[in-house]
Amino acid sequence: MIQVGKGIGMNVVAWTVHPSPERAAEYDVEFLSLEDLLRQSDVISLHVALTEITHRLIGRAQFDLMKDTAILVNTSRGLAVDEDALIAALESGKIAGAGLDVFQAEPLALGHRLIELENVILSPHAGGMAYNGTMRGLEMSVENLESFAAGSPIYVVTQGNRR
Repeated sequence: MIQVGKGIGMNVVAWTVHPSPERAAEYDVEFLSLEDLLRQSDVISLHVALTEITHRLIGRAQFDLMKDTAILVNTSRGLAVDEDALIAALESGKIAGAGLDVFQAEPLALGHRLIELENVILSPHAGGMAYNGTMRGLEMSVENLESFAAGSPIYVVTQGNRR
């Protein structure tokens, strides 16, 4: 995303849970505090794994920091954004718009308030289906089949207790 933003002339800054000078140099980006990033950004694009830290990372307090011209893009996880706070920010004009590929509950229910808003663009959680993402997923599948056949699978999904 950094390359895309810079490629279209954006001044790209970033926030991460684990900033470091090495990562800043690797990505050629300045890391800011989340608050500073929200205050100065025109477009905020979320690319986070869902963890205790990122669960509802963006809520009412964060929307209050944003410019009223800001656009929020979320292609990471629906629960990274407090959906009620997002809807309130969109309806009140606190932010200008949102582009969403993920939702708190998927699929998005018919009649959901997000569907009715004119300042929102929705997609069906297909952002990861870009060519590179699809190819890497296929490569991982082949790698895992080969390693499984060799007796040592490398990508293992385990299932906890089901109720």
